[in-house]
Order: sequence, then C-alpha cells, then structure tokens
Amino acid sequence: MQDWIQTQKESGHHKTAVFLFPIILFLGYFHPGISVIGMIVFFLITSLKLLKTMIIYMLILGAISALIPPLAPIILVIMIKKIPLHMIAL
Repeated sequence: MQDWIQTQKESGHHKTAVFLFPIILFLGYFHPGISVIGMIVFFLITSLKLLKTMIIYMLILGAISALIPPLAPIILVIMIKKIPLHMIAL
C-alpha cells in the first residue's frame, strides 16, 4: 500500500491537485460561486482517469447485458468487483 501512495504522490494528478486546491480556496473568498465551480473542476481534473475507465467498462458491460439479458447478474458482480477499493479513495 505504501508503494501505491508514493507513486500517487509523484504523479501529475497529485501535483495538480496540490497546486489547484489552495487557489480554489483563496478565490472562494471573493465569491462563493467561484469556489463551487472550482471544486467541480478540481474533482473532474483529479478523477478524470478513473471516471474514463468506469464509463468504458460500463458501456462494454451494458452492451453485453443488453444483448444477453440472463448474464445481467454476473455482469453486475463484475462491475462491482472491477474498481479496486484503493482507487475509490482518491
């Protein structure tokens, strides 16, 4: 687990997050709307890789489920198991 944390600290996503978050907080003092928009942009930038992976798997497994409906319970289990828990905690 420590190796994964260390690689995440060295990634571009982490550096972007550490740079953007204080700026968003500072700009929030001028207008609360800037803070809300900044948090949405911050979330999208830091989680884009995971969201892209989730959408691709969802589309593939959804198409298989639409073509072969009896496989739907198995596909549901695959969708739940596919995303590792340490990726959700980003």
